[in-house]
Amino acid sequence: LDGSLVKVDELPLKDRDNVTARLKIMSEMRIDARHIPQSGRIVARINDRHIDFRVSTLPTQFGENVVLRILDSSKLLESDLGKLGVPTEVSEPLLEQCERSQGIILVTGPTGSGKTTTLYHVLNWLHVNYPYKSISTIENPIEYVLEGIVQSEVNEARGLTSAAILKEKLRQDPDVIMVGEIRNIDEGSLAFTAALTGHTVFSTLHTNDGATTIRRLVDMGLEPYNVSTAINCILSQRLAKRVCQRCVADYKPTKREIELVRRSIPDFNPKKVKFKKGLGCDACNGGYKGRVGIYEMLVVDSEVKQLISQNATDSQIREAAVRGGMKTLRRAGLDLAFEGVTSLEEVFRVTDIIA
Repeated sequence: LDGSLVKVDELPLKDRDNVTARLKIMSEMRIDARHIPQSGRIVARINDRHIDFRVSTLPTQFGENVVLRILDSSKLLESDLGKLGVPTEVSEPLLEQCERSQGIILVTGPTGSGKTTTLYHVLNWLHVNYPYKSISTIENPIEYVLEGIVQSEVNEARGLTSAAILKEKLRQDPDVIMVGEIRNIDEGSLAFTAALTGHTVFSTLHTNDGATTIRRLVDMGLEPYNVSTAINCILSQRLAKRVCQRCVADYKPTKREIELVRRSIPDFNPKKVKFKKGLGCDACNGGYKGRVGIYEMLVVDSEVKQLISQNATDSQIREAAVRGGMKTLRRAGLDLAFEGVTSLEEVFRVTDIIA
């Protein structure tokens, strides 16, 4: 917290235990409970910035594994998605769908891909531009406190499940509801019912891309017709490492990398692009510094709606979305690599070939 950098795995075992114990005390965990997973939160003010540290501990065969997530709430003061790094070709259709009076908007991706941060920016944008709208959230846990928004935290030990809170919130007639994550048929049914009865609903799912999200919802038990009617759009995202600009250098891709690019862009000519890669310096981590978002926006238009109702395959839905103007995750990532923002290695690491 004082700005010093320490590699904990290089400390003696006794000192490592001391670091873990101090973190558990600061995050209000049970210091004597070393054989169960725990989670907590540290709030700090550093250089006039409000920083949250989410602490998670997990027992392993060699002791407790501790992970910290750093959340800078000052970055949420802006309601401009462009400052978050969302390109205009994604942010404009996303905000257009957010302005609709009902329907569900899903943000998908793996853990740590920035889904919740994106939703917070969207909710803040709605609050700034439509202050008369009643906005509520159901979160587990509340990661940022947003002014003017009613936020509720799940506490299953007290019976405050996501489904139970959502039932009560619907009685309070909010205009906009954010459900942290749809994990089962109960939560999914309530969220989709809300979206079909005059509410704008936001939520997240852990899926690969927009097309596979449809299959996940149907497999969960939701009817294809209701899915096609309720969903406005699906935003899929990943976070890739940025090439360090201090040690950036031209990079010649391997034959294998060129082959992978040509699977997405058959007429790709490597001689027309200068790829970049960081060499590694004292200002970065192995040639990378910072991260950049890769986004795929699937708007559920009439053709996609019909395919969902017909229980079409993932590939059929994806192909229809591409015909409608969607840029896949892989293609969006490749465009960033062509611009030298990230490397081909990173694009291939965080995106699937079909996406």
